[in-house]
Amino acid sequence: QRSGDVVRLQLGRLPAGAEAAVKLELAMELQNEGDGNLRLAIPAVINPRYPLAPSVQQASSAAKEQEAVAEGAQGPGAAPFGLRVHLTMASPVLGMSSPTHRYDFSCSPLFDDPTQAKAAMQLPSMPDREMVLSIKVAKPLESRCWLEPSGEGDHAALLAVLYPDVSVRELLDAQAGPSPKGEPDPAKEFLFVLDRSGSMSGE
Repeated sequence: QRSGDVVRLQLGRLPAGAEAAVKLELAMELQNEGDGNLRLAIPAVINPRYPLAPSVQQASSAAKEQEAVAEGAQGPGAAPFGLRVHLTMASPVLGMSSPTHRYDFSCSPLFDDPTQAKAAMQLPSMPDREMVLSIKVAKPLESRCWLEPSGEGDHAALLAVLYPDVSVRELLDAQAGPSPKGEPDPAKEFLFVLDRSGSMSGE
């Protein structure tokens, strides 16, 4: 991994007529576009970032990142490209489509489990633009949690997504009465406390 969002792979020498398959697995947060639509975007060409100051460019980490971005901005190659997406959502998947590769993506739900679906794309060469998949789900704003254990099994990473209950806010607003005209609603703040003390260890 060359930087936070640039990965470089090198293949060894291949004899004539040999084939090699490169498989990448990505985990990312989907963008919520509203109306139950989620957006999965996978870039194919990296646009150059804003230029760094000369003093920062001398740093080894910044130089490696600039080199990696320059490699990614060279454009697509001539090797065949395949993409498979397996979706597991918290609510039923209502539909999928691709605004960028409408006729290249094949999408199909899993009838035995409405919360899962599959999409696949096969191109004769590397794509020359961003690949976007639009996913429509029944309930996009449901609180959920993911647990990713480590390879050794001694620790894990936890990602929690929480959405406030709108009905509670409506009840509080009704009890407080209408706000004066022209004044915005007061800002709401949520505080989360994570206890990592010794008393929380163990089962």
